[in-house]
Amino acid sequence: MVNKLPLPHAGPLPVQPQQPRKRGGVSDRRAAYQSDAAPADQAIAALLTSGASAKYPNAEFEDPGILDQVRNGLPFTALENLISAIGAPQKEIAGVVGIPATTLTRRRSSGRLTPTESDHVVRVARLAAMASDLMAGDTDAARTWLTTPHRRLGDESPLRRASTETGGREVEQLIGQLRHGIFS
Repeated sequence: MVNKLPLPHAGPLPVQPQQPRKRGGVSDRRAAYQSDAAPADQAIAALLTSGASAKYPNAEFEDPGILDQVRNGLPFTALENLISAIGAPQKEIAGVVGIPATTLTRRRSSGRLTPTESDHVVRVARLAAMASDLMAGDTDAARTWLTTPHRRLGDESPLRRASTETGGREVEQLIGQLRHGIFS
């Protein structure tokens, strides 16, 4: 004999209203997921400019899209501002970005980074923005987290691990897991 228990909800299921559409057809839910996955260009630009609180304090960052700026090469000041924002030694950040000390001097003189160097700078800035978000905006905690070795990253600091694109993706994945309470 089959035991007939009442369903927890009697009657038809309520109809869920459709999610409102944003321009371009992206739903609010999808947009929220995308914003959770990676920081906005504005957050990255804020780290690469001298005033993190202003939207675009540097004329170099008027366009919210960073891709064209990376293709043209970021100004050298973007690297200096990133070093200041992270608080790690210049030599360490330059190593992570892949700029040897002798080249660093030439880039400072020319005032511009190459597109490849610029891309690496943006990768590190993206991770710094994600770490800051993970730490609820506490920049000191984010700096400490970025520069402290972690067992989950083979006892490397997230900053050092991000010296390659693959390592940077591992750090992004770890940040995502920590944001969602996955610790193993």
